[in-house]
Amino acid sequence: MATYKYYNVQMLPLINKKKSIGKEGYIALFEHLSTKLSSVLSTQGDLRSIAVPLRNDFFFCPYEINIREDMIYGKFIKFDKVDVVRKTISREQTYAAGFGESSKIYEYRFVFDPLLHILAIEDTASLPSANVLYIVFKELFKESRRKLYRKYRMTVDELTASASLDKVINDAKGYYSFRSEITFSNSNDFLAGLEELLENIETEMKDKGIDKVEHKESADRDSIMSDVSTNALVYAGLSCKFGNTEITYKDKSNKKKVFKMADYPVRNRVSESMKKRDSFLDYYYDIKNTINDANNSARAGNGLLKKIREG
Repeated sequence: MATYKYYNVQMLPLINKKKSIGKEGYIALFEHLSTKLSSVLSTQGDLRSIAVPLRNDFFFCPYEINIREDMIYGKFIKFDKVDVVRKTISREQTYAAGFGESSKIYEYRFVFDPLLHILAIEDTASLPSANVLYIVFKELFKESRRKLYRKYRMTVDELTASASLDKVINDAKGYYSFRSEITFSNSNDFLAGLEELLENIETEMKDKGIDKVEHKESADRDSIMSDVSTNALVYAGLSCKFGNTEITYKDKSNKKKVFKMADYPVRNRVSESMKKRDSFLDYYYDIKNTINDANNSARAGNGLLKKIREG
């Protein structure tokens, strides 16, 4: 079984009247990146020319990109660049690496749904952290974005499980602090049950060119809030897909606890057995199907919606 994590990749307009780039726009971004990759592979060039540098002399880039009308799939790789190998004690050189050679190479299968603009990527121990991947994805598409969509910017948010937020809301006896950071979507893909509450807020943000909001509520020193506002709950619900929430609270056992939504990413497992599949393309479609599940997992849970409606 392989495990996958999910990232909401959005192109947001820098000018208020600009429309969403839509499915075709996201496909165009990958097509531009694919052309760059094909150029390197066809000439046996250096992948570092299109890769994003990481720590410890590692690099991250696509290695395979396949584009279909309903999905984009392939592989990313992380690799190192070793110039020479020396004996530990004598420091005598025993090997000189040739052009384009690496000593460590890791592969990560991926699927991107251009309609939902969500990327599923294989989650292994070698996968860079979410904070690093935020930077990596933006850098990989920087040239494509500048060429195709100069008046847009890219945001990347890891999908987190709304069930974890539900648990905290149900377990909290009081709150010390409650903070959410939200990047508004331009796709009108808001959470079921929150549309009316969001309509005025979202319209104001677009009219004023504000696409990121931070909402924070906290108690006075040495005190505690009995509850938080409805607005705080709305932002928290949205942050499962469009941002992050951190809560410091007292549980029913009167213990002080800290909840960080980033610690609860949505993960789904996909069987690697080919017994019931005709081809590896079917496997990638199975990954694509988990994107819908991940998207639903990141939507506000029933417990949170109920509390919002009750006010």
